Amino acid sequence: MKINFIFQISLLISFLSFGQEAELYQILPDWSVGDSKIVHVKSESVVYVGDTVFSRTNTEVKYKMEVIGTEDYFSLKYSQLFSDFDVDLSEDNSTVENIVMTILKEIQSSIENYEYVVSVDKETGEAYEVQNEKAFLEFIEETMLQTLRLIGEQMGKSEEDFSMMKEMMGPFMKEQASAMIQTALNGVNYLLQAYSYSFPIEGEYRQSMMVNDLNAMGSFGDTDFPAVMVISSEEKGDDMLIYKELLYDKEFLADKINEESESLEINVDEFEVVEKESIRIDLNSTWIKNHYSEVIFIMPGIRVEENSRMTFK
Repeated sequence: MKINFIFQISLLISFLSFGQEAELYQILPDWSVGDSKIVHVKSESVVYVGDTVFSRTNTEVKYKMEVIGTEDYFSLKYSQLFSDFDVDLSEDNSTVENIVMTILKEIQSSIENYEYVVSVDKETGEAYEVQNEKAFLEFIEETMLQTLRLIGEQMGKSEEDFSMMKEMMGPFMKEQASAMIQTALNGVNYLLQAYSYSFPIEGEYRQSMMVNDLNAMGSFGDTDFPAVMVISSEEKGDDMLIYKELLYDKEFLADKINEESESLEINVDEFEVVEKESIRIDLNSTWIKNHYSEVIFIMPGIRVEENSRMTFK
């Protein structure tokens, strides 16, 4: 494949050499002050038990990113503009659903349009710091207090109960501040994760790895699963398309499921796991255009389907 001239000369590209003598490339951001993107994320998760839909969750969120500095690192102003989500549970869970939805929607309305600035490393494309950390933590504390009051109202708690919880908030915030900052950074890096992918220009690259987050596995999510990552690319005009797939060790999965379950005894050919991603990056601006991912997990009596689509405009 002939590599686009712009891709060779104009962009910031890292060249990496690995043990299997594959030539891997990484597209890193080369943004300019004033660059601005609206990121639209739509996700759906459906769990089937037999032929019945046990739960269906739809989420739609819009974020705004604006580059306000490019000296030693990128300063990226970030905010959530809009969110909408719907959880459809089985009838037995309808009361729980109503309470949870009320609380979640209150939280979402509180954080919409709040802006904070993160530092993005030019060499990795990773957000690593919240610049206005003090103001950010104060905002989180106020949001949590509002949420506690709402939960108290749902549960019939008194004002005295709320005052006691409020007194506990200060020590809690000091203890959890680092985790809250990291959670905020993780949210930004989820949108920018395509910059962390290394890929070949020709052919495909395979790498054995242990995966800690198999989304469709539910209670097995804390287990490290052996898998092989397969990644390839395709150049289309001024865009680079990157394809990624995880191939799980099905025998290991079957053994783990049988080990954890008292009622199941499944064979390798009785279930299926699919986890794929496709990314499109503009080679002129180095901005991500879209990122699609899907996870499908099937075992006797259960099917889980998850998909997410991010678009940058």
